Amino acid sequence: MKIERDLMAIVPRDDWTLFSHLLIWHGRRCCYAQRPQCARCSINDLCPSAFKV
Repeated sequence: MKIERDLMAIVPRDDWTLFSHLLIWHGRRCCYAQRPQCARCSINDLCPSAFKV
């Protein structure tokens, strides 16, 4: 819940639905649970887990 609250504080309310869909899309296209594609990820510099799996 902390991450959700943090995101709600920085993402404008009108964009919550779109932002949610973009996160899901990103997870399906790049950030796989077992084999994340960190090298091709456009936001890996923001990710605390980048290149650690």
